[in-house]
Amino acid sequence: MDSIVPDSLNLVKNPRFVTGRQAPRAWRWIAGDDGFTWQWLPGLNGGGPCMEISAPAPGQRQTDRSRAAPAMRDVWSQQVRCVGNQYYRVEATVSVTEPKADQGDPDTGLVLSVQPRRGEETLDDRLETPALQADSGTIRAFYETPARATSIDLRIGLRQDGGRAIIHEVLVMPILDPDSTSHPAAVPPPPYAYPAPKHVQSIGVCGDVSEDRTLVRILRARYGNDAIRVLRPQTLEAGPGKAVRRGKCDAILIAGALPPGIRSVGALLALAERHLVVLSPQALAGLSRGAVEVRTIRQKDDPLYATVQESNFITRGFALRDCFPFAGQGVGGADPRVFVQPQFRSGRAFTGFCRKNGFITVLRSETDADATSGKPICLYKETPGGGVVVMDLDPIESKASTANERSLAVFLLLNALGAEQTSLGQFAVPARSHREFWEQITDFDQRFAEWTVDGVTPPYRQNMRPYVQLGRKADASADTFGPPEVERPLILIRTGLTGDDLDGVYGAMTWLKSLVYPVPYACPYVKMLTSRYRIAWVPLCAEWPKGTGWRRPGPAVPASCGGVEPGPVAMVIDLTNGPRNELRVLMQGKSPLRRRIEQALLGLWWACFAGRYFGWSPADGSPMTDQRHYVWQMDTLVPRIESDDRVFADDFYSSARAAGADLVRVETPNSPADLLCNSIWRTDRVATLLEILVGLQCGLLAMNRRQSGLELPLPVGVAAPGDALHIVKAKQTPGQVNASPVPASRTRTVTLHAGEALCYCRS
Repeated sequence: MDSIVPDSLNLVKNPRFVTGRQAPRAWRWIAGDDGFTWQWLPGLNGGGPCMEISAPAPGQRQTDRSRAAPAMRDVWSQQVRCVGNQYYRVEATVSVTEPKADQGDPDTGLVLSVQPRRGEETLDDRLETPALQADSGTIRAFYETPARATSIDLRIGLRQDGGRAIIHEVLVMPILDPDSTSHPAAVPPPPYAYPAPKHVQSIGVCGDVSEDRTLVRILRARYGNDAIRVLRPQTLEAGPGKAVRRGKCDAILIAGALPPGIRSVGALLALAERHLVVLSPQALAGLSRGAVEVRTIRQKDDPLYATVQESNFITRGFALRDCFPFAGQGVGGADPRVFVQPQFRSGRAFTGFCRKNGFITVLRSETDADATSGKPICLYKETPGGGVVVMDLDPIESKASTANERSLAVFLLLNALGAEQTSLGQFAVPARSHREFWEQITDFDQRFAEWTVDGVTPPYRQNMRPYVQLGRKADASADTFGPPEVERPLILIRTGLTGDDLDGVYGAMTWLKSLVYPVPYACPYVKMLTSRYRIAWVPLCAEWPKGTGWRRPGPAVPASCGGVEPGPVAMVIDLTNGPRNELRVLMQGKSPLRRRIEQALLGLWWACFAGRYFGWSPADGSPMTDQRHYVWQMDTLVPRIESDDRVFADDFYSSARAAGADLVRVETPNSPADLLCNSIWRTDRVATLLEILVGLQCGLLAMNRRQSGLELPLPVGVAAPGDALHIVKAKQTPGQVNASPVPASRTRTVTLHAGEALCYCRS
């Protein structure tokens, strides 16, 4: 495998381990006591030489499991020169076979690590990738060096039980700031504001397509084998051809060249009168008779991105101007280290074509070169019975890195096909420094007058611990959420307990933000909730981690947060991560709240979240670090309610209990992939669970933000016989719109239409 990155850009010497006699030049082997060995291989699959590291035979390892933060041993190391305050793309192309990660321990397996230095002095920001257990792929992350750094120690190898790893190439390359950006304090309309033209149930895939093509296999995993038909191009004619009629396809995906029967834009639009049609930019250019031209950008020094230009059903889950990775890699045997993105050439001819045929631009390109940024890369045309979506399908079939870029491409396609995937979730790029995070919290404060943020003021410091509360501001008279008397019990939400548990941070922000959405998407239940409770949030209980995609080695230790503020406390919810694909709700002892959670949580969870997200994920309960068990599947993870007194042992919990609080700790799965490409559904999961738990504290809360109706179970025992349930529409003043008594003897359901909420408060 020859390098695609010139040595003048790649700062790693001998990056492919090809030169040397007894050992590879410029690399140093750091051996541990586990008996790992290394050898050069002549090359795999026709590629160049590579390096293999192998674990000893079972029973011969002497791994010390008592280390809190295992040393980087059994690794290849190289010192790489760098400058301070500079972003670097750090990457390794690897293969892993026979992985033997120890029960999903995040400190085992194949690890890529950077340790900054100033001369001989070791600096504090040593960071690592998540352990990778995959057949093949790319470890990729972006690293900003500390201001004082003059070099980094780059290390790659196996730690503890590691199996067998093959290293093809290692890369360290200076880049500009990573282009991916999000707007976590933005207010995107809820999904029901953008109804899809068709809710697709059956799909015909047409073009140079075989039954085992990646695209076909992914669609069958999502919709079922019988819902996906591979159509011969010759049978697809203008309008609903015979093959389409027999298959009753709701959508047609043209993967590759145009079928012979579609020779004009008119023929394409005729087909789209009854179907949702998805085709590539190159295919549309072939129909335009020269009015539309496509330029294919190939970039090896940095990923290619897409920026959201239009809010519609395709971009549900994103805010305007969000920027995310979107490019093909390694499709059709191409080099997986090259990013490929087709772009429309903008100009008068393109603008005239779109105006004449009714196409709008949904996504634009974002690259590190001005000449190729801002170009249209995704178009949409509405038709009476369907529509035309023009987007590149190659990113779906790309070779994944540890960032899991394919997840976003699949999410976009399913949006286009009308799948209802998200309710509250929002794309989020984690802040890359504590300063950037404090700026995001300040933005949150400035956008929403209803929230008061204390404890964040310039100059920003690492040890700031802001406190966010819903209610009156000292300099404002807009107290729309009830009196601030301390007699109202407090519901306190704490996130960032270990710094790198980012699902909770951005998931909590997403739900809290939804409480204060403006009309016409105002939250129907917020006044009922805040008339009885105070709501507060501690965003960060520990130091902010280094981003993006890196983590500190060893277990993170939460900071001490002192006690709770004076007054009664109803509930404390802590949000953090666990190492396995499990969703746990931990509580202490028995209480009325726990009984309500045990009675109602699972039914509400299945109604509001479970079974909606489709992505690349492991089986329930599997280690998050072992990607052998990852498949394309629907998420069916449900919360497990457990008792664990050990997690509620410090002084903070003692003071909260003394104030009357029920203690709840939520542990969500911590994927080894970066949050960025999975953020929509991971924030949705946290925000939905928060809404359910807080609702069960006050009685029962649920809101339908989907396009279709929501069948909601009414669990026995949550409401008392004869109590009134309130169904409130989002555009109305909260009040009793429809009340019905809840029978004590059996469970019934209530249907919530888009934008409606179910509100019940215990007396």
